[in-house]
Amino acid sequence: MKKDYFEDLFLHQQPTCTWEELSAPLYSSCPENWNKRLREKDEAVISGVVFDFDFPDESGLLETAYSDLKEFVRIHCPKDGIYTIRTELKEGMKHEEHCITVSSNECVISASDTEGIRRALYYIEDEMIRRKGPFLPYGSIVRQPHIKKRITRNFYTPHEANLELKDDIDYYPENYLSRLSHDGVNGLWMFVRLRDFVPSDIVPEYGIGGEAQLKKLNEITKKCARYGIGVYCLGVEPASSYDNEILEKNHSDMLGANFWNTDYRAICPSTPKGSAYAKECMYKLFTLVPDLAGFISITTGEAVAGCGGVGTPDEINCPRCKAAGLTKPMALAKTESLMQEGMKKVKPDAEFISWTYGARSWTDDMIIEHCRVRDASIPIMNNFEDKGTLVQLGKERKTLDYWLSYPGPGDLFTILGENAPNSPLYAKIQVCCSHELATVPYVPVPGILYDKYSAMLNYGTEGVMYCWFFGNYPGMMNKAAGELAFLPFFESKEEFLYNLALLYTTPENAPRLTQAWQLFEKGYTNCPYNVLFAWFGLLNDAPARPLHLLPVDIGLPSNWLLSQSVEGDRFGECIGMMHSPEEVFTLLSQMKEMWEQGLDILNTIEVPDEMKTLSNAIGILMNSAYNVLKFYLMRNELGYGNCNKDCVLSDMKKIVCEEIENSLLLADICKKDSRLGYHSEAVGYKFFPEKLNWRVSRLEEISNSEFPEVEKRISDNLSPLAFFDGEGMHTYSTKNAEWENFMYQDRTFDNDTRIKVDSSDEFYTITIEANHTDDIVINAEFTMFVPYVPVRLHHDGSFELCDMQRYFLTDRTLKEETEKWHVEKSGNTYIIKLKKEDFNLSDKKVFRIAVCRDGSEKTFWEAGENEFFRLAYGRYRPDSKVFIK
Repeated sequence: MKKDYFEDLFLHQQPTCTWEELSAPLYSSCPENWNKRLREKDEAVISGVVFDFDFPDESGLLETAYSDLKEFVRIHCPKDGIYTIRTELKEGMKHEEHCITVSSNECVISASDTEGIRRALYYIEDEMIRRKGPFLPYGSIVRQPHIKKRITRNFYTPHEANLELKDDIDYYPENYLSRLSHDGVNGLWMFVRLRDFVPSDIVPEYGIGGEAQLKKLNEITKKCARYGIGVYCLGVEPASSYDNEILEKNHSDMLGANFWNTDYRAICPSTPKGSAYAKECMYKLFTLVPDLAGFISITTGEAVAGCGGVGTPDEINCPRCKAAGLTKPMALAKTESLMQEGMKKVKPDAEFISWTYGARSWTDDMIIEHCRVRDASIPIMNNFEDKGTLVQLGKERKTLDYWLSYPGPGDLFTILGENAPNSPLYAKIQVCCSHELATVPYVPVPGILYDKYSAMLNYGTEGVMYCWFFGNYPGMMNKAAGELAFLPFFESKEEFLYNLALLYTTPENAPRLTQAWQLFEKGYTNCPYNVLFAWFGLLNDAPARPLHLLPVDIGLPSNWLLSQSVEGDRFGECIGMMHSPEEVFTLLSQMKEMWEQGLDILNTIEVPDEMKTLSNAIGILMNSAYNVLKFYLMRNELGYGNCNKDCVLSDMKKIVCEEIENSLLLADICKKDSRLGYHSEAVGYKFFPEKLNWRVSRLEEISNSEFPEVEKRISDNLSPLAFFDGEGMHTYSTKNAEWENFMYQDRTFDNDTRIKVDSSDEFYTITIEANHTDDIVINAEFTMFVPYVPVRLHHDGSFELCDMQRYFLTDRTLKEETEKWHVEKSGNTYIIKLKKEDFNLSDKKVFRIAVCRDGSEKTFWEAGENEFFRLAYGRYRPDSKVFIK
């Protein structure tokens, strides 16, 4: 058996990542348009600056901010005159709150803590940048954050847990930290596995040899603190037995609930040893790294921590927790409290943030119960957009996981906001980019952030985690998030966008830049809200993907990995059943058209070169995604023969020519901006000039080989694409409707299971004889290369459309699709009637199905060999499908 053997050709030919721009000084020279106007009557001229830093700062935390201001003044402010910038202590102000008072001869900055001073210093720099000269407006302004914690991730660091602590690379250059701090960031999260470096008295195998990692982590926390940035460790803790054999082997007495239908078990908070370790891991960590700001634990879902973190709505399956009278929400709350207790013993002002990521698979009642029983002092965080409900192209859609393009909030965050009013509420969002397009440093749609932060303000949200492994590049979107985190809040989106635009262009051009951003936003919110499109969709790297006129039936690559081949042509895998392929095509058309209108404005005004380069690259990615999907939709038309074959083939060839141009254009742009193509979770480039040029050669190759071959088949009056006839593959004729036995993987026959398919004018009838008690699973493709939700037939004659969550069907679509299946069982025989009209089928339209006996040893109608594994789809073999004719 072949096992996911299609590897990307460029996996081991990745460019070297260089990020000199992030390590460069924030200010190096005056902009060309600097100080080209006279002072307005309501402004002070900041000239001949004298610094009077009177704010008490024994720890030296403000040294970096003061040094930065001095450098800004040296470069941007005239030397003649005398103007004083003074800092002073003012008791009674909140954390980071500050007052700035500007008169003709001095600017006085008042705050009660160093971070209030820091924020004010950055603000007056920005204010001068907005005014394009050394000017500040007369009067006073008081600012304070409504989002108190603003946590992102280091763009540099590798994906693997603890790896950045194991090498000697400095991932936190001074100028990089300065950029983050200027953007408003005051927290960084770092992915860790505590067992690798934190010792334990309870699990003595943990932490051995971790001294060097602890040393480096302490150095990082101290360095970041100089920029007002706290460091948060993030992990799935306390760690379960997943990928952790020590526990099952030596410490099974601390384990409880099983998960994932495996032998993996969670840490049980109802056992003495499990509860003790939940406290100890935090106690030890904060004892050994006392400057940490906090810990973020994914307390539900992912690799699973405690018994309450198993991410399903089922009853808790831990006998000890059941005996203790704990429901799953109660067990989760207990684990949270134990971990916070251990942390608070060492550092009372540190935060234990519970990220209940997997609660999206819980019922609403379970989430509400957890809000009711948990310790209200523990910050609770969840994905801001998860389980959102909206209408797109007249139909209800669901937004699972992360989305920059969807303003939110989703139902999950809303439930927390309404039912945990006394808990500090944190939002996990994607500030710069997200799964739907994560191969660019940021997507310039600040208006979407305005909508998110407006909603957060209504819920009293106190903290925001800016990103997962991607979406963390310092720059315009990070800056926008920092601006939106402070009060007074903007009166309108237009005011916010104009205020932000002034940081990047002149007052004359700011309205036009605002208009361009609004068009970008209007286009980007047409992104298909379909998690399969986010995970496997075309926006990330379409200009690097070859096109296949002759089908190859290869699975699509995961967007967050480098290893999987980009040769995939099973286009429907990025669509599933939340949209039709035609709907996704319509949405991509709207995305690219609105984006192009925004580019028409942006390219004619004075903005930083990197913004133009980036925005034009995104335009190419959208245009290419549109073309790739169009190509494969037309290929289906050609394969089914329901078209003018010559015209369709000619149009497909035009797309190939356009895509050659798109790849060449993007390759040229990548040479100007080395950030393009880099995916922070993949820790490498999804596209780069060499790969894009390779794609050009592949497109030229199919133009010279595949197109002439299909043209000849058409001229010979053959079907254009032999694949659609099932040529060389397992085909089944409904005219003969003969019984066929299932087979084992070695292709020997299963004499207990057989199948036949009949066709009438109105129905296809699938008859399966099963002389056993195993389930039968049907995987269909009623539209070629578009997966249909699996159907599971049970021995008792019932059936279900299974993996509903994997295929992300809404309740409405699940009901609609279930009603299309007419299943009866007589003795050991299933009779499945499928109305052709329901599935858009006809005798002239081939479809294919894979049928499997799902027992201890599987058997198949067709075994297949080309195996793929993908999130949502699990393991599957497209060549196990039988063509029905």
